[in-house]
Amino acid sequence: MTNHETDEDRTGRKRPTWCAGPWESFVFCGIAAIIIYQLFVPPIIGVADNGDYHRVMGPLGLEPTVTEWSDCYFDHVNRQYRFGSTLEAAFPTSQVLLGKAALAVSGAVAKGDHFDLTVLGGVNTAVYLLGIYLILLHFSSLSPAARIIGGVFLTLMATDVSNVSFFNSFYSESASLIFLTLMIGVFLTINRQARIRAWHILGFFFIAAFFVAAKPQNHPLAVPVVLIAGVWLWRKTRTVDLLAFAAGGLALLVFAGYLYSSVPDQIKYYNRWNVLFYSILADSPDPRADLSELDLEPDLAAYAGRSAFEEGVPVLEVGGDFNHADLTKFLMKHPLRFVSLASDCAQQIYVKIDPLNGHFEKSSGIPARQQSRDFSQWHKFQDAGLPHSLGWLAFLTIVLAGGVGFIIFRHGPAGSEGGLAWLAAGLGIMAAMEFGICVLGDGTYDIVKHLFLFQVLLDACFLVGVIWLAGRIGEVVQKLVKGPEKQSPAPK
Repeated sequence: MTNHETDEDRTGRKRPTWCAGPWESFVFCGIAAIIIYQLFVPPIIGVADNGDYHRVMGPLGLEPTVTEWSDCYFDHVNRQYRFGSTLEAAFPTSQVLLGKAALAVSGAVAKGDHFDLTVLGGVNTAVYLLGIYLILLHFSSLSPAARIIGGVFLTLMATDVSNVSFFNSFYSESASLIFLTLMIGVFLTINRQARIRAWHILGFFFIAAFFVAAKPQNHPLAVPVVLIAGVWLWRKTRTVDLLAFAAGGLALLVFAGYLYSSVPDQIKYYNRWNVLFYSILADSPDPRADLSELDLEPDLAAYAGRSAFEEGVPVLEVGGDFNHADLTKFLMKHPLRFVSLASDCAQQIYVKIDPLNGHFEKSSGIPARQQSRDFSQWHKFQDAGLPHSLGWLAFLTIVLAGGVGFIIFRHGPAGSEGGLAWLAAGLGIMAAMEFGICVLGDGTYDIVKHLFLFQVLLDACFLVGVIWLAGRIGEVVQKLVKGPEKQSPAPK
């Protein structure tokens, strides 16, 4: 049992709510040490620029110090950047806020005319570890088996190179991972409180806004985030708390709509082109007929299989003639085509690291596009040991829905166990939406990178399931060890 002032551990001793148990403190220190080793001990790791760095570098007023194309892109991570002109953001992203915090830290500790990428890595790591710590605080109230197994799996996931390598980069994937972790940690922290207050609810939505703002593909996820917070309405909700939920939820949805409207049409044109021409028409038996059905010029079939970024492709001329709603309607009329496209994307669900991007600095002497193999056991296990198929995703969805439904039906959503199940349900909905967004948003183009958040959400659902299952198994084992309880004889 917990309250808002102290937690009671298994020995019955009280400790402050914000103090993790010995095992959780050990796990946290281990996670922190592994991440620091990867990101800041030479040879450091990061993710090389594929051409997207400018979306964050520009608003920060940073420019690369190298000029050769091969030095700028794909092959190696560049650590040093010079200060230049501040450019308008291609679209709003909370990664810029993390970048500005890194600029402030850099200006305070290292006066000079260059910016070191590892300073951004340090800021990313600090916020990420805060979220990890909040999650571990929740572990302290679990059964011993759940604490141990949960800690082991959390360490494998949280330190995997496929996740933390993005921290030493200007990619927005960092913000997605960091603020999702922090949002989950805040939810678990609030859910442990004996009484949910208005400022708890508003604080959750405030953190969630940074997650929603990380990337355009996160914007629709504001809907399941509001549903996750809705679990607190099953508590003894005061009018002021209900108003806080309504105001915070509505504000998040409006904010998400504003963010989506701020994405330039040009980016949407590129995405639509890649869905239609690079993905759908590439395997079409009759591209001309497909284009006619979409009220597009049949002669555009000559561009089937070509991406929006190839030279000579008329993206800007054609991108405004159709939209994602048109593509969705087309695929709904041809469900087998949609299943085929989704199946192609599902083949990459556990790849996680794009082989095109190097992880090391050129000065390290490590060959171009070489990637770190340290601390990669988790994603290697997934890639080699789990199915890469749409059928597997359908199976996971059924298992998650069945497990969550059973727990909520048995315990209700308001308690500790029911709240955890509710969180798993929300994360599952987010994962399903994210997969659909990737399939319909950009097709198979650069799908490994686009599925990053989907894979993180899958990991989060898996972790919740493992913790719950470990707790139940631990209870069964404990009962078997103790044997049947002997009843005291009735008094005469």
